[in-house]
This record gives sequence, structure tokens and C-alpha cells, in this order.
Amino acid sequence: MTSVFQLTDRLDYRTELVAEEFQIVMTEERLERVKTAVLRYLHGQGHPFPERAEALIGREKFSTTSQDPLYRACRFIKTTSGLVTLPTDRERNFTVSLFSVFKTLYSRFLHTL
Repeated sequence: MTSVFQLTDRLDYRTELVAEEFQIVMTEERLERVKTAVLRYLHGQGHPFPERAEALIGREKFSTTSQDPLYRACRFIKTTSGLVTLPTDRERNFTVSLFSVFKTLYSRFLHTL
């Protein structure tokens, strides 16, 4: 991969409905905010929390990845698919699924206490 856009052009977003009774409307505005946050993260450079990353992976490894503009996109691919690079099949996309039932479930849980 030579550009983060190679990944972001292959991202699909969808909302998941777990059960009709838990449906929360995912407005277009909310969906756009999520998309913006995902794109901002993927276009970021190196580790999102550098102080923590250096402590976890060591100074040597950290120094080789801390300024890498593709690091986050590559980690996204590895974490979500197990692959170390983008699939060569251009038809294979990555889907970001949004679950918005937790707020409702949490509210119902609180009312049972």
C-alpha cells in the first residue's frame, strides 16, 4: 500500500439492527461523524497514543513506526482481516458496522437496578 486512500476508498459503512425493539435511528449526521472520525484516525501518523505505544512495544520498534503515515491503515487491515496488505481483489471491501443498541440496553439495565 502506498496511500491511505487505497484503504479508505474501500470502506463501506452500515448500521446494524440487532432487534426491532432496540432500534435507535442512526441519522445521516451521526453516520457522517463516525465516517469523519474513522478517516481522521486512518490518516493519522504513527501510533494514536505515542507515550503508551513506546512503553508497550519498546523504543526501537516505536522509532521505526512513529512517523509512518501508513501505520494506522496497515494495522486496521491486519486487525480486521488478518492480512498484512490490501487484498488484490478490488471487489473485496472492508465494512464498518455501527451498532447503536448499547445506549438503549444500558438504559434498560439501569432501570432494573
